[in-house]
Amino acid sequence: MPTTRQATPADAARMTELMVIMHDTIGGPHRRGPWIQACEEVTRDRLMNDPALVAYVTEIEDSEIVAFATGELRRRFPGPTAIAPIYGYGITGGTDPDHRHRGYFKACWGAVIDHLVALGCERISIFSSEQAEPIHRKMGFERHDGWPVPMNLYVDARNGEPGGDSVGAGPLRGVDGEGSR
Repeated sequence: MPTTRQATPADAARMTELMVIMHDTIGGPHRRGPWIQACEEVTRDRLMNDPALVAYVTEIEDSEIVAFATGELRRRFPGPTAIAPIYGYGITGGTDPDHRHRGYFKACWGAVIDHLVALGCERISIFSSEQAEPIHRKMGFERHDGWPVPMNLYVDARNGEPGGDSVGAGPLRGVDGEGSR
């Protein structure tokens, strides 16, 4: 009988394995390397020390973890559609390929949502992969027209430069290339 429960630091290694599978499914396969050990260490640390992290796993027989989901409590400024000074944010999750389409991820994600709502969240945000979007829609998530598109700035940690331009060292560049500082 599957059981969904709150994750513990002892679950960090298996959660990391499932994160690697998730990353490979979305845009991989990815090179194996130090990022995997770093991911496991951060996962374990956050499960031990980060009260904002909310994480659930689903186990089947012999305590095998087959799915997980994580979210976190974030602070925000109240707005017209949600006055609470906090909101929930879905971070990551995934299911072992041999156990997909059985509701295990949905059970984990549902537990994360319930936990965040119990903490007072009036809004929960996610950036969904194409694979997970149907599940998220069934759970009530929707895209909002006119809202900003998710964007990322990747900065090379070795030299502080994204794509060759230094951040913070010179004028900010607008879409027209003109400085705006």
